[in-house]
Amino acid sequence: MPVNIGDILKGQYKVCRKLGWGHFSTVWLCKNLLDDGIPTYVALKICKSAQMFAVVAQDEIKLLRETKSMDPTHIGYKHIVQMVDTFKLISVNGIHTAISMEIMGPSLLHLLIQSDFRGIHLNGVRRIISQVLKGLIYLHDVCHIIHTDIKPENILIKVDENYIKSIIGKTERFAELGLDMPRSYVASDCWVDKDRDDDLDRDILSKYEEQRGQSYPYDKFLGELTDFRRRHAEPRLNAPMWVSPNIEIKIADLGNACWEEN
Repeated sequence: MPVNIGDILKGQYKVCRKLGWGHFSTVWLCKNLLDDGIPTYVALKICKSAQMFAVVAQDEIKLLRETKSMDPTHIGYKHIVQMVDTFKLISVNGIHTAISMEIMGPSLLHLLIQSDFRGIHLNGVRRIISQVLKGLIYLHDVCHIIHTDIKPENILIKVDENYIKSIIGKTERFAELGLDMPRSYVASDCWVDKDRDDDLDRDILSKYEEQRGQSYPYDKFLGELTDFRRRHAEPRLNAPMWVSPNIEIKIADLGNACWEEN
């Protein structure tokens, strides 16, 4: 479905930037323009219009409704990404199913990549695994759902509204400079432990940004993203990455999940 930054969908969701895309759908960061109890920012997943994708989307919606409604008081409930809304959109390609979800940060895989695959300190691993297990207990024992695809890409880091606003601000800055937004432009300010020397890691972006910074004339905004890494961070990347003891994660992507009896 053709979507542009600034578009308003359903008369409610203003498109701020693209978050990701795949064979099945495209995900957009959107701002909710209405004061209706829905979060200010959501991740809006717009599925392709072909019938096979529509069927898969409806199956996913059924699973998401189940996880949202079964038992909000369960200890694992808060570790499952929740659906906010669902509706239909019409384009030149046909009818698309749209699913708005609570906005999340990067995946655990992204965090591992930022550590240059040094891994995460044991205390952080324990906290993350504990939350994953609580989420799985909720899925299995309460909702009778089997996820079937637990992997780092599907473990997402919880972020606050300030983080989301910072992403939007950086998007606007790239637009002001007339530059394309890097595909993996996500900082780790919200989960790196700022009390550790290793908080330098939060300034380490993927190699895509480093390459992009070298492909344009020098600009202070872009230069700070790459120079800091070369001057300070790289020599220190030996031990596992320290993460905040307050890190929170949620299990995402029920698209491949199935009911226990199936």
